Amino acid sequence: MKVEEEKQAKITKFYELLNKSDEQLLNLKELSNFLKDMVNATGVYIGWLKPPFKPIEDDDDDKAHIDEENPKVVWFMTHDESHKFMFEKVLKVD
Repeated sequence: MKVEEEKQAKITKFYELLNKSDEQLLNLKELSNFLKDMVNATGVYIGWLKPPFKPIEDDDDDKAHIDEENPKVVWFMTHDESHKFMFEKVLKVD
């Protein structure tokens, strides 16, 4: 019974955090930690699927760094506390 009460307390605390925040993207690290606890995962990291970057020149426009010709990559933007090494890592297609 105590384990279930602790789990419910974590859920309540997480939802309180979400209700206080106007910017949900700022809560992604907390979401990662919350999901890790709730599903008993070894790690959680969240990423965006986006086009890769390519080198640019000084006189290029503001979108020249976006490589639309190659497959999209996953850019990991947050992680749970045990997976800090995943921050800003990029998963490319081999």
